[in-house]
Amino acid sequence: AIGQVTASNEEKTTNSSKQSFIHELSNEIDIKLLKDHAFVLFIISNFLTSLGFNIPYNFANDLAIDAKVGEHRRHWIIMSIGFGNCIGRIIIGVLGDFKRINRLNLYNIVLILAGIATMTAPLCGSIVYSHMAYAFVFGFFSGGYVGLTTVIVKDLVGENKVLPALGIIYSFQGLATAIGTPIVGTMRDYPLNPLQPYLWPYIIFGSSIILSGIILFAIPKLKRRQESNKKKPQDSNEYES
Repeated sequence: AIGQVTASNEEKTTNSSKQSFIHELSNEIDIKLLKDHAFVLFIISNFLTSLGFNIPYNFANDLAIDAKVGEHRRHWIIMSIGFGNCIGRIIIGVLGDFKRINRLNLYNIVLILAGIATMTAPLCGSIVYSHMAYAFVFGFFSGGYVGLTTVIVKDLVGENKVLPALGIIYSFQGLATAIGTPIVGTMRDYPLNPLQPYLWPYIIFGSSIILSGIILFAIPKLKRRQESNKKKPQDSNEYES
């Protein structure tokens, strides 16, 4: 009998801990944000970006090996990505502070150019300087993407909801990162083009980054539609009164 009581107490404790965890999780994630179509589109964009975002970081050295770049020069490629990333965060971050510059359009262009740089990587051949060029360009614009994301989120949902909005976005980013890298590894093992095993992976995931920037040009239209839908009930109430 004592054992049964202990087991039931442990079960109650487990259930209560699960409920408290779910309660805390629901408090952290503001489900109402998903009713904002512009924010949902931004989530989709970040998912598409994250599918290909880490590909140049993870496979730059393997791509250089396949391209027969000199072994003692391959580390220059990763250095170029890091160097470009640092400069991109500063310069694009400063540009984002100018009132005359539309931050959302800047963000979209940054994504598109980062995707184009990703797609050109397999075409660099065995010349290390061409690899360094694409790496620097990708690092520059990917750094700008990281720097502007929080600012764009604040513009979309407001300052008070930035943290729960970022929590949702980072969840989808992590999921996309976990999916993208293994897919590229599988495509490397079973290439569509044996002579250039990284050609199609870079083209596909570079295209996903480009698409992530293109679809965000629809956000202003979604925002205007959302604001007009909010005004319609107010207008009808005023007419009735």
